[in-house]
This record gives sequence, structure tokens and C-alpha cells, in this order.
Amino acid sequence: PCGLFMVWAPEILTLILGPAWSEAGEMARVLAPMLLIRIVASPIGSIFYFTDHQALDFKLTLLSTVPLSLLILAAHGLRITPMQLVLLFSIGYSIIYLTQLLFAFKVASRP
Repeated sequence: PCGLFMVWAPEILTLILGPAWSEAGEMARVLAPMLLIRIVASPIGSIFYFTDHQALDFKLTLLSTVPLSLLILAAHGLRITPMQLVLLFSIGYSIIYLTQLLFAFKVASRP
């Protein structure tokens, strides 16, 4: 589904819900890659608990609040469009999920 939405989200939503949903389709297209990364990262993230690395997971969670907080402040201060906000949100969370994946693989590869 994420692959389909990356390519045809505006067309799918317009076909099913009507032309008023075209912009929502564009937003869905932008969010689809982030959701795909999340689908992979979420189950793998439980490795922090199984390997007794909860402190590392907590630190990663705390660090993820910084870019998201900056995103909210920037959105308010710069008066960006909703589409730009969705794009920044998608990029920000993609980076967070990729970072969690990287650390999960490092934890998993330790003897």
C-alpha cells in the first residue's frame, strides 16, 4: 500500500472521494515513504527491550523530540504551508526511524 500511495495517492483519493481530496492525496504521497520506514522500524525497535538497552531507547526517544519541537516552532514562526509542514514532518520522522533502525542493528550485532 505504501508503494501505491507513493505513486498514485492523489489519483486514488480523487477517484474514491472526489476532486476535493486531491490535496490530501498529495499529502498521503509525501507521508507514504515515512510510513514504509515506520512499518520496518517499529517491530525491530523492540530489540532494545529484549537486549536490555532500554536506556538507549529512552535517549533516542528524547533526542527525537528536539527536531520535532524545532519543526513545530519553525512552522509557526515561518508560516509555512500545510504541504510544507507535512513534508518536513515526513522527513523528520523518516530520519528518526532510520536512526532507530541503525541503533537497533548495532545492538543486534553485538555478541
